[in-house]
Amino acid sequence: MGHNLATWKTLEDVMIELKKKGITIPENIMEDLRSAKSMIKLACTQGSHGDEVMKAEEYMANVEAYLVTEGQKAFGSEHVNDWLRVLEEASACGEVCEHPAQRETQFVTGVPRD
Repeated sequence: MGHNLATWKTLEDVMIELKKKGITIPENIMEDLRSAKSMIKLACTQGSHGDEVMKAEEYMANVEAYLVTEGQKAFGSEHVNDWLRVLEEASACGEVCEHPAQRETQFVTGVPRD
């Protein structure tokens, strides 16, 4: 599995889909997804891709295993295979970090709050 933000986002989308189906996601799986994003962001800010990326991959592999298992119960194998194709495409993206142009600006300087 790739270790990029596109893969992380795809896992998040799958998790949301399961939640909409009424499946409760265990806290440890939620925490693994959060930790994966933190490790990816840390690797991006530090410019390193060693230990942080390996740890992110571990977290995301754990999340993916859980989601696939639960997804097969809830939706069936065909739907889960669609998820896996999307995950494969996301990991093929190859980009670990966002490009600065992709980041959304959270505030604009010189503009009043109101």
